[in-house]
Amino acid sequence: MSKKTIVVWTIVAVLALAVIYTFNNSFFSLKKSVSLSPNILYVTQPVNSISGKLEKIEKDNIIISRQIDSTASIPGKTISYKVLTTDKTIFIRLSAPNIKSITLKELTLGKTVDVVSKVDLRILKDNQFEALSISEIPEKNYILY
Repeated sequence: MSKKTIVVWTIVAVLALAVIYTFNNSFFSLKKSVSLSPNILYVTQPVNSISGKLEKIEKDNIIISRQIDSTASIPGKTISYKVLTTDKTIFIRLSAPNIKSITLKELTLGKTVDVVSKVDLRILKDNQFEALSISEIPEKNYILY
């Protein structure tokens, strides 16, 4: 074999190895997919807050649930979240004509609460997240002047 043939085959081999390496890494990166919330199909836009019924208060956490209506392609479902609170979580009771700061223990079971989070709820690995604020919402809508 001549030196030119050896050089050409060496270049072809290096290129083939580069292509194989690139496709292998692409293939394996597809297998390492991000685990998404099972509610991703029910909540279809970026969401950092959710309103729901306050179901349970446990130590420093609350459980909320929300009924999601069905669409043509997705059946309705009740989704539940465990909301973790910290000493930085803000608790508010909205009642006309004022807004009152409250504590976790002052929340009322069965009332509607609005929970704000810093993470997009669609990409949670499980159904729990940390709350920035929790607001207890009145049953009636009031027009504030």
